[in-house]
Amino acid sequence: MVRVGVAALKKRCATTAAPRSGWARLCLAALCAIAVAPRTAQAHLVTSGGGPFFDGLIHFYVSPDDLLTVLAVALFSGLSGKRAARGLVLTLPVAWLLGTVAGMQVSNLSDLDIRFAGVSMLCTGLLLGINLKLPTGLLILVGLLIGSWHGFTNGLNIATTGTSGLAAIGNTVAASLVALLFSAAAVSLSKSWQQIAVRVVGSWVAAIGLLVLAWQFRPGG
Repeated sequence: MVRVGVAALKKRCATTAAPRSGWARLCLAALCAIAVAPRTAQAHLVTSGGGPFFDGLIHFYVSPDDLLTVLAVALFSGLSGKRAARGLVLTLPVAWLLGTVAGMQVSNLSDLDIRFAGVSMLCTGLLLGINLKLPTGLLILVGLLIGSWHGFTNGLNIATTGTSGLAAIGNTVAASLVALLFSAAAVSLSKSWQQIAVRVVGSWVAAIGLLVLAWQFRPGG
């Protein structure tokens, strides 16, 4: 009797799991389509209603190029070891803040055609996906370059909107949190399947970067 009940339960789970799995795949595909859907790129800053600091903070999390690039380089540094992760966590925020301050001083370049968003995602995604073994110093240099450039473009946006310098601090704090949390999470991964899963994330970031580049350089774009 117990065996019959267990068999019936397994059969019911098998019949309901497939539709749920199908719905999960459909939702994931829809989210990916929304994320890469082409939109008009304009210099802007999110208005959260909480003041300049939170405007800058939230702006980072709704900017896919910033978020995915920092996510990829943080995971990559974590896979490279504790020393590399510490180096990134210490240097990327400094470079980000200095880059933001520099961008705020050159508001006349607010209409600059920025085509490096796709390049950043493509390069950092490939580094993570391939899990290229770089010297710690070179990896830190990558973090410095990413922090400087992305901070600079955010500084342009802040200068264009005339927002307070607190937005720069909020934006830097957001980037620092992502770098800290995800590099620490990657350092703690010990099983091979976990590291492979993280590298798959890198391939997705690289694919999104490639799509962005293809859209930017499309004929007549």
